[in-house]
Amino acid sequence: MEIIERPKYLNHILSLLGRDMIIILVGQHRVGKSYMLKQLQNWLQTHRSTANVVYINKELHAFKSILSTDDLTEL
Repeated sequence: MEIIERPKYLNHILSLLGRDMIIILVGQHRVGKSYMLKQLQNWLQTHRSTANVVYINKELHAFKSILSTDDLTEL
């Protein structure tokens, strides 16, 4: 599967980082939200090596027990 780069969306998300706000990506099923997050993760790992990035794929059975922020701290 070809990954389509979306620099316009990535740059918009990057402009919102560090503003003490939650960024939510909303869209229909299979429009590229997860790939957008992976592009953001790759950018952060390349340009901000001190950034802490945690990726949890909620479609995997191993993470089904995570239902709240409290569940995250117990991992």
